[in-house]
Amino acid sequence: MKKYVYVFVIASMLTLLAAINFAADSFKSESAQMRSDFSIVVDNKEVYFKSSSGEDIYPILYKGSTYLPVRSIGEIMGKNVNWDEKNKTINISGVREASVSYNSKNKNNGAENILIQERSDFTILIDGNKKEFHSVLGQKIYPILYNGSTYLPIRAIGEIMDKEVLWDAENNTVTLKSKNSLTVTDADSFNSTNNTQGNLSLEDAKKIALEYAKVKEKDAVFKKTKKDYENGKEVYDIEFYVGRDEYEIEIDINTGEIIKYDFDIESSNSKNDTQSNLSLEDAKKIALEYAKVKEKDAVFKKTKKDYENGKEVYDIEFYVGRDEYEIEIDINTGEIIKYDFDIESSNSKNDTQSNLSLEDAKKIALEYAKVKEKDAVFKKTKKDYEDGKEIYDIEFYVGRNEYEIEIDANTGEIIEYDLDYDD
Repeated sequence: MKKYVYVFVIASMLTLLAAINFAADSFKSESAQMRSDFSIVVDNKEVYFKSSSGEDIYPILYKGSTYLPVRSIGEIMGKNVNWDEKNKTINISGVREASVSYNSKNKNNGAENILIQERSDFTILIDGNKKEFHSVLGQKIYPILYNGSTYLPIRAIGEIMDKEVLWDAENNTVTLKSKNSLTVTDADSFNSTNNTQGNLSLEDAKKIALEYAKVKEKDAVFKKTKKDYENGKEVYDIEFYVGRDEYEIEIDINTGEIIKYDFDIESSNSKNDTQSNLSLEDAKKIALEYAKVKEKDAVFKKTKKDYENGKEVYDIEFYVGRDEYEIEIDINTGEIIKYDFDIESSNSKNDTQSNLSLEDAKKIALEYAKVKEKDAVFKKTKKDYEDGKEIYDIEFYVGRNEYEIEIDANTGEIIEYDLDYDD
């Protein structure tokens, strides 16, 4: 009888161990960095964190986001932190005296490579309400587990405390401060139109734009200054006028790099404009020849001098029937810089030239953007030509977010992806 009992106990233990190992193995280890060189500033005071045993606790950098232990978050918020093992739930609630240290300097050893786990099975409750966290692209962000402690992204603190989260790349400093203006750049985003994860403030971006364009601030009249996405990269989209000349500049929010520079000389069609090597008439002939269109068949919509990424060009647009051609030509060399052929009648249901149907293209676009069809309001779905390649040009809204996606009509490949927070 005892023998059977022993066998039963051993079998039970093996089953339990197997279950534990299975649970552990279901969440693979991911590479991250322990960053003892990161500073955390809350309302203009630098703070440091200690474990219950008095050891220093440092932020973790994972997939470009800074994480702190839930215990530290509770200290900053002045709330209790409780762990429910059975339901894998962390509850941050109640009120307690904040215990963050303001006068104990952490060691500064820089970056240390570590292994963590993403825990999609963990639930976070804030005062009894379930919380989920998202990146600027709307992707869900999960808690991470390191050495038995759960960490949440710094964006969680910002959202919970209604504070802006700022990142100073030069000094490796994360700052939480009360929200006071739209010109401040967040270090992380919760899909709010006022939040970004950039290092660069809007005011700094405007200064960079003016300096790059060699324009004085007093001479510029700003038309647009907003956060945007260009091919998945977070940017500031800045447009301003100096007299009748229009400048459009895109700046990488994280690096301050100029991504796009467009200088539109509104008065450049003047007969006295003789700066370029190539005449406008010659440019028109080059455009028609490149498009294989006879002059008698073309109705010109726009012929003007412009700037594209710092290069002087002729911007030429014309129609042949309902088809629209847009061609940019280098003024100095006569080289074709951009060719766009828009078949205006391509929305016909009988249009079946491409391998990919319009409906399939829409599904690909929605899947790529991680958007459900029921949530999308389509603005434009048409066949087009981009640099001689047949594409589907698809635009849709989800709330105030606007998506623009170009898909190769023959391969289904995503050519361009642009997510614009419409403010």
